[in-house]
Amino acid sequence: MNDSDFEKIFHLTKRAVLGAVNRYLSRRFLSAADDVVQESYLRAYKRLTKSDITDMDRICSYMYTIAKNECFRMNEKLSRDEAKARKLMDGQRWHNPDSIEREAEKSSMNDFLNSKLKTLPGKYSQVLELYSAGLDNKEIAARLDLKGATVKTRLFRGLRLLRGAVSQE
Repeated sequence: MNDSDFEKIFHLTKRAVLGAVNRYLSRRFLSAADDVVQESYLRAYKRLTKSDITDMDRICSYMYTIAKNECFRMNEKLSRDEAKARKLMDGQRWHNPDSIEREAEKSSMNDFLNSKLKTLPGKYSQVLELYSAGLDNKEIAARLDLKGATVKTRLFRGLRLLRGAVSQE
């Protein structure tokens, strides 16, 4: 398949792809419609260059299915992003101080915990810092190039060491 063949496929299937996007992409995520269409055609191009599908009816059906699946993926991804944002906003509201005194108290507590965190071995403090910055175990594992179980263990042991350091005060 060459580029002109794919251009023909694009013109023949764009109605089917847009129909799938209109039907399956959640209305609140319509701003991501361009991304879904683009990803659908990228996936199709990769697969169609390896196959010998020539029947246009099959290709239209194939493109519709790819676009539908991309809509489902995008809905899930953006729903997870919304949930993370809500969780972050709820956490910020919960932590908002009622007074300047509470803010000062919180600041001194953070300084105290940060000073204790620096006394821990680097492998534990590094994981705890990323965790306190809001990263989950998978994100920490990817950033530090560790296994998920290693991150979980270091987080558990680091918190235990931090508790011990704090209780000595």
